[in-house]
Amino acid sequence: MFRVLSEDESKNVVRWQAPDLKGTVPVANTRQVATPVRLSETMAASDLLREVNAKRAGGQPEFQQASQGGAAAGNPGRQSGSLPLTNPSAGMLQNSYDEGHAHGYAEGNAALHQESVKQLQTLVDSLGKPALQVPDRMLEQEVIGLAMDIAKMLVKREVEIDPEALASLVRAGMEQLPHAAKSDVSVHLHPMDANVLRELTIQPEGVEFKDDVNLQRGDCRIVSNASTVHCGVDNWLEVMGAELGLLPVPVAQD
Repeated sequence: MFRVLSEDESKNVVRWQAPDLKGTVPVANTRQVATPVRLSETMAASDLLREVNAKRAGGQPEFQQASQGGAAAGNPGRQSGSLPLTNPSAGMLQNSYDEGHAHGYAEGNAALHQESVKQLQTLVDSLGKPALQVPDRMLEQEVIGLAMDIAKMLVKREVEIDPEALASLVRAGMEQLPHAAKSDVSVHLHPMDANVLRELTIQPEGVEFKDDVNLQRGDCRIVSNASTVHCGVDNWLEVMGAELGLLPVPVAQD
């Protein structure tokens, strides 16, 4: 609301004048620097805890007065401020955890890097050493064994896909029987090989093809009253290797 001034009041009125903006307007220094306070300069820890609890309970602590007194005595430049926290906050705990985790992670990476460098150096050193000398005889046996395995695989595959090759294998075994033992002969074969021979040839008189589940394809055992001949693919290759001096002489089987 507005009212009319009296004559005496109007004489005391000072007309407002706009400030001079041409010069530099001084800015007041309102920044205050907080200075840490040592408990020994103000009060004991037990007194501090008591004052903090009193303030939390709604009382009027005297900590601010004691702080001001301590500032006047030992720290004249100190400004009174908020009380220090007695319990760490969640943010402080999280920051401490992050710092510890980062420190441990860096140490772990450094240790892992050193171990990798050590293993790599060991590998490089081993490559610079001369290779171990393998005995020639051992190497020769390894090569012969590999060649025999490849030959067995190829011949057995040929016998499986070519019935005539299987028939030739059995005929060669029959020829090894003594003349007097060529009657009442049983030829033991894998069931699939036995069926192939039954369909391919007419079973000779006195010869019987028998299924033997204990034999593999390409194996053959000819049994007569007088003797037994093992004439499978493995047996033929062992005999050939012995004749060439590559393998020891095979032991006769019953």
